Amino acid sequence: MQQLLRNGVVPAFRALALGIALVGPASAGILEDDEARKAILDLRKEVRDGREVTNREIRDVNARLDTAQRSQLELVNTIERLREEVAKLRGQVEVLTNELANQQKRSKDLYGDLDARLKALEPRKASVDGRQGAVERQEEQAFNSALELFRGGDMRGTIASLTTFQKTYPQSILGPSAQFWIGAAQYGIKDYKASIATLTRFVETNPESPRLADAWLTIGNAQLDSGDRRAANKTFGKVVSDFPGTPAAETARERVAATAPKR
Repeated sequence: MQQLLRNGVVPAFRALALGIALVGPASAGILEDDEARKAILDLRKEVRDGREVTNREIRDVNARLDTAQRSQLELVNTIERLREEVAKLRGQVEVLTNELANQQKRSKDLYGDLDARLKALEPRKASVDGRQGAVERQEEQAFNSALELFRGGDMRGTIASLTTFQKTYPQSILGPSAQFWIGAAQYGIKDYKASIATLTRFVETNPESPRLADAWLTIGNAQLDSGDRRAANKTFGKVVSDFPGTPAAETARERVAATAPKR
């Protein structure tokens, strides 16, 4: 604004004052009236032109100020929108982070459960009646389920389950035990002939089994209960002589005397 006053308005007013002084009483003889009026008109025009220039420049300045204000307002609005978008993105990031944490937990639980199931299916090392080997979980479960039937008194169910077990796992280290319990269950249903045959095969194919004494004792009981006292007495004697100190030998000793031939 000061620049505008220096360039336009102030010089115009100075010229006007000079013109007035020139046409005053002291200079009345120098300038004629027409020249004075012309000078005044020229000065007025110069003043108007200066005002127009000043006003135009003022308008330009105001326009630039308005543009700057609008730009600043747009910048503020843009910053506000960016803040809102950042806040929205932060919320989305938090949601995604939480979902990722939950997914990782579910994956961990799933892998843990899967690992446990796989381990449950893996064979384990076992020692059964002196035999070493690997036993599958399902194999072990099938055998134990059959023994539960025996403990519950279901002898026919035991025979059927263990017979299926032998066919399903012909190389199982539990096979000899299955054969022994089949013979015991056959004795339980009074199928003495089948029991004697099953347990005889057992003692012949498993000479190192810790169940030999019980197997021979059951054979002797089956012989006795089927009426073959002579064979039973011989079998009980074998238990006493071959397995001294065992509970089976103590039981057999009593039955040797009870089955001895009468004189």
